[in-house]
Amino acid sequence: MADLVPRYSDRIVGVLSCYDRVVVRGQIRWFAYAKGMELYLRTRNIRLFDFPQFARPLRDEIRDNAERMAKANGIEIQFIRNGAICKESIVAQIIERRGDSPGLVAILSVLEVCPTFEARVDQETGCTSLRPDRTKCLHYDFYFIDEELGLCFLRVSTWCPFGLQAYFVAKRGG
Repeated sequence: MADLVPRYSDRIVGVLSCYDRVVVRGQIRWFAYAKGMELYLRTRNIRLFDFPQFARPLRDEIRDNAERMAKANGIEIQFIRNGAICKESIVAQIIERRGDSPGLVAILSVLEVCPTFEARVDQETGCTSLRPDRTKCLHYDFYFIDEELGLCFLRVSTWCPFGLQAYFVAKRGG
């Protein structure tokens, strides 16, 4: 990290400092909130009660892509059944065996709560709208080693609104 500051000093406005990791979260803009998703569906003539049918093929595409990536990199997707298991420990064991060369290290999957939407009819007005909701969905954690950043991971939710989280561990002394 220290090498990046002098190298790009003409383009750096400030330096972010943190305890042990940097986390970046994102979502697809239209899908991130109920009214946005509702507008997206309505402009495509998709009934709000058909939201699950709209989301399923997208979920399946994420799963298929994770499986293709695992196969292309000669690794198996590991499903974590117990939330008490430390995923970082699993990844550390894999790195110990494979070495710390750059590339995809592991793909872990876990069933966890995620935000979503539910179509509801307002009893007073009779109007249908989407409301924020929560459900359990599969998340994939793609752990990889970057040459400059070191160990990183990308967490992808498989259910709409498809939250995304990327993080890298801050190097000590950097």
